[in-house]
Amino acid sequence: MPVSRYYDVKRDERGERYLEPYVSGFLLLRLPLLNKGTAFTEEERRALGLEGLLPPHVNTLEEQKERVYRRYRLIQSPLEKHIYLRHLQDRNEVLFYALLVDHLEEMLPILYTPTVGEAVREFSHIYRYPRGFTASTKNIDHLEEALQNVPLEEVRLIVATDSSAILGIGDQGYGGMAISIGKLTLYTAVGGVGPDKTLPVELDVGPGGPPHGSPVPGRAAQAPEGRGVLPLPGPVCGGGAQALSQGPNPMGGLCQGDGLRRFGALPQGDTLLQ
Repeated sequence: MPVSRYYDVKRDERGERYLEPYVSGFLLLRLPLLNKGTAFTEEERRALGLEGLLPPHVNTLEEQKERVYRRYRLIQSPLEKHIYLRHLQDRNEVLFYALLVDHLEEMLPILYTPTVGEAVREFSHIYRYPRGFTASTKNIDHLEEALQNVPLEEVRLIVATDSSAILGIGDQGYGGMAISIGKLTLYTAVGGVGPDKTLPVELDVGPGGPPHGSPVPGRAAQAPEGRGVLPLPGPVCGGGAQALSQGPNPMGGLCQGDGLRRFGALPQGDTLLQ
């Protein structure tokens, strides 16, 4: 089974991995796990229907990192830096992680604590692109059907939150999704989990008090009586989020800080074609 309905990871006759995309053209540029931006080679642009959709110059990954980091350094506000990096993550995931692992000490406080607390509070105002899966009181009766919409077939690690007690700032509604996204970003950058093997999950069952700024209107104040949502086996990871994974060891040693640089998508310099 392919790892996604949009692409698969295969090996050539030398045993080296390559991506086989099942989409092309404009749609390919909108998938952050596949989009290489200006790093698509001339051969790839012809084969994948990208000619005319990108600037003519082909950049290396190093050139891309230099460009986006230069822009990042011009931003003064920690929250605006967070927004900039999250936008990059939603646009070009390989470039995002390549930049992050090069500047890990500098950027971790921006993508996670303490800046993520402000990002949670402001999530309604900075929300841009969908990421992750939401189980709510509105879709609880057809969760299995909703899960079929997740575009990844080999999810191995989930960070789920009900947003009820995040970083000591209380119930933050759907904004708690920022915690799940941020924690999984750490597991990829530091623990080496492929981004296509992770899924942030929001359990939006309603707050104990008034809802706070959800970008999804009509959030229910209470879950239906006697109705559960999803069981959460596995260790609590802090920040109101809980990690889940397959196998007997839910965490799999992912918090050991080994600094691995393995990605689910191929490094940007590798080819999309066999």
